[in-house]
Amino acid sequence: MQMALEHAPTRIRKIGVSSSAKSKLGKIPTNTRLVEMESEELDEFVDEGVRHGGVVAWVQKPNAPSLKDLAEHARERRGPILVLDGVTDPRNLGAILRNALWFDVPALVVPKRNTAQLTSAAVKASSGAACIVPIVQVPNLARALDALKEADIWIYAAAKKEGSSSFSKAPLNHPAALVMGDEGRGIRPNVANRADVHIHIPGDSRPEFDSLNVSVAAGILLSAFYELSAD
Repeated sequence: MQMALEHAPTRIRKIGVSSSAKSKLGKIPTNTRLVEMESEELDEFVDEGVRHGGVVAWVQKPNAPSLKDLAEHARERRGPILVLDGVTDPRNLGAILRNALWFDVPALVVPKRNTAQLTSAAVKASSGAACIVPIVQVPNLARALDALKEADIWIYAAAKKEGSSSFSKAPLNHPAALVMGDEGRGIRPNVANRADVHIHIPGDSRPEFDSLNVSVAAGILLSAFYELSAD
């Protein structure tokens, strides 16, 4: 809530608040409707297991840039464009958004179908980063990567496969787009084939344990790109 008040006050459309939490809100934007509700009423607007603390805000998502504009933005930012293929857990999406904000990612690119939605669980896991980092939805992820390549964006796919390099040894170029897949299925072949470079995170892999949580892996790889872009 605090992130929305500080960074997206004009996009807050309504705030539902319990009587006990009302005094803690602070200054509310003039265009925002404040509605007092019982705590049980607020429960209906959040996912199961999400604690709202007596405050629920309806916030308009950040405007998503076109792929052409996104390619230009990527040249000015230290983090790569982050592309998610098949990440369906909203909490993973939220954690990835939090990483994206920390490592100066210009935007996330996701398919319109078979992807995690920006639910209250995702927003909560993002610690408010969902109010700042835009998400670009595209009908076809492979074609979106083709468009980014045409705009001179390097495409990296995070996948441990034959021919992939440890991220610490691979050439990490800028500007770039980093593709992350679901930790079970991975990146679809037609999407992975668009990559200029395949990278992986070395570790003690074993048959029953062969991957990291996608949000953890994203944080490690984004950190590497962020550090190198400063050189």
